[in-house]
Amino acid sequence: MIFGAGIPAADVPILATGKHCRPWVLYGTILEASTDEEGLWIQEPSLMCDTDPQILTGLPHVFKLWYSSGVNFHIGYAESPDCINWTKRSSAVIANGTRCGNVLRVGAYYYLTMFEPFGTIRLMRSTDGIAWINVSTVATPGGEGAWNQSLSGNSCLLVDGDAWYCFVDTVDGRGAFPGYVVGLYVSPDAGATWSEGSFTNPVLDHPQFGVDVGGTISGMFVKKVGATFYMWAQGSLASAYGPTDILRFSSTDLQTWTQAPVAFTFPRHRPANNGIDTVDRAYLSQVADVTMAEVDGKTYMVYSGLQDATADSHFELAVADMTIADLVQTDEGIQLGANPELMVNASFEGVDYGEGTNACFTWADTVSDGAIARTKTAAEVHTDTSRIAAIKLTAGEGTDTNTVQAKHGLVPSCHYTLSGWARGDGTNAGRVAVTDSTGGVLLAVTALGTGATYAAFSETFVAPTNGIANIILLCPETEGGYVCFDDISLKRTL
Repeated sequence: MIFGAGIPAADVPILATGKHCRPWVLYGTILEASTDEEGLWIQEPSLMCDTDPQILTGLPHVFKLWYSSGVNFHIGYAESPDCINWTKRSSAVIANGTRCGNVLRVGAYYYLTMFEPFGTIRLMRSTDGIAWINVSTVATPGGEGAWNQSLSGNSCLLVDGDAWYCFVDTVDGRGAFPGYVVGLYVSPDAGATWSEGSFTNPVLDHPQFGVDVGGTISGMFVKKVGATFYMWAQGSLASAYGPTDILRFSSTDLQTWTQAPVAFTFPRHRPANNGIDTVDRAYLSQVADVTMAEVDGKTYMVYSGLQDATADSHFELAVADMTIADLVQTDEGIQLGANPELMVNASFEGVDYGEGTNACFTWADTVSDGAIARTKTAAEVHTDTSRIAAIKLTAGEGTDTNTVQAKHGLVPSCHYTLSGWARGDGTNAGRVAVTDSTGGVLLAVTALGTGATYAAFSETFVAPTNGIANIILLCPETEGGYVCFDDISLKRTL
C-alpha cells in the first residue's frame, strides 16, 4: 500500500483551497502514559517517518516517536504503521533526569537534543535511535538575571547545509515576569561545538508584551521551506506559562521572527475548564509540543494535550492533506466543524494563584470603589452545570467595577459570539462590553437582564486587525447593585 494510507480517506472531508482552508483534521488521542515508569504524563514528542524499525521489524517504514515521560524524566520510544496505533518500547531509551528535544536523521546517524538535570542541553548521537552517546554540550544556563536564566525541557535541532542550529526555550531572568523565551545556538562543525554566534538572544521574546508584563513562547518545531524558516511554538500571550495555543512564526535570517497569521494556527479545542478538585483549582486544557512529519503529500502533527480534570498529559494527532510547503501558505486552523472555546476559566472555578489581586485566575479585576468576589453561594451560581463558583460584581459610587479577560489570536475581520449567563439582584442589571487593545469599541456597553435568576445572553462583534479583544464584565449602573456572571463563552461565529 502507499505508506500513510492508514488514515481512512472517508474520514477526511474535501478541502477548500487557499489561505483560509483550515486544513487540520483531528484524530483524537493516540498515546497515553501507561506504565509505572511513565507515571501520569507523556510530553515533548518528536515524530519521524523512517526506515529501519526497531519494534515493528516486519515493516519497511514506520512512524517513530521519541518523548519525555514520568516524574523522574525518561525518554521513551514508540513505533506505529499509521501514526494512530502505537507500540511502545518496554523501557526508556534514556533514563533518569532527561527530557526529549527533537530527533533528526543525518546520514547514518540519529541526533537528539536532550535536556538533563541542572539545565544543560546536550546533543546525543545514535545508529539506531535506541542506544545513545553524548556528542557535545549545546547550552548551559546563564544564571540570575540572564535571558537564559534557567533552560527548560524543550529544544529543537535544525540542520541547514553545513550549519547546525539548536533552538532552546528558557525562563527569562531579565524582568519581573518569568515567562519563557526562545534562544538560538549555532554549530559550524556538525554539532561538535556550540555558541550563540552572531545571534542576539533571545531571538523570540515575550509575544505582544514586554519582559515585565507577560506572555510566553516555548516548545519550538522549526522547518525550512525554500528560503524561509517556519517555527511552530506554543504561546500563552497573557500569562507566564499556560494554558497555551499553537502559533506560527517565520524568518528569513533566524534572528527576526514575525507571527503570521495573527490568529492561532492550532487553538485549544477541548473545554477549557471542565474539571475541578477539592481546592477549587481549574486545570486548564492546552495544546503544546508540536512535532510534524510529512508522508505521501500529507502532514502529520502530533502534539501534547493536557487533560482538564486530572492534569494528565497525552498525545493527540491532527492530519493535513497537504505538504508542509503548502501548509505554510494557509492560516491553518481545524476542520470538521471544530470551533474551540476561547475563554479560559470561564466558569470561575480557578482561584487567583498570584498575589490575590484578582478574584479568579486569568481575569483582571478593576475593583474601584465597588467589590468583586468569587462566590460559591448556591443561589449565585448557575445551577444548570456542575460548577461550584461564579463571579459577583457589586457597584460602588463610580459604577465602574469590572473584570477583563484579554483574548489574543482572533482572526481579523471575523465575527465572534460572546455568550454566557448572568443574573441581576432583582432591580439592577449587569453589563458586558468588548474593546480592542487601544480601548476602541468592538461591542458597546450592553445592559443585561435585572432578574434575580440566571438568564442567557449572546452578543456578537468583529475582531480587529491585530486579533486582540478585551472581554469586559461590568457591574450595574447603580451604586450597591450587584450582578453574578457564570459560564462565559467566546467562539468564532461560523
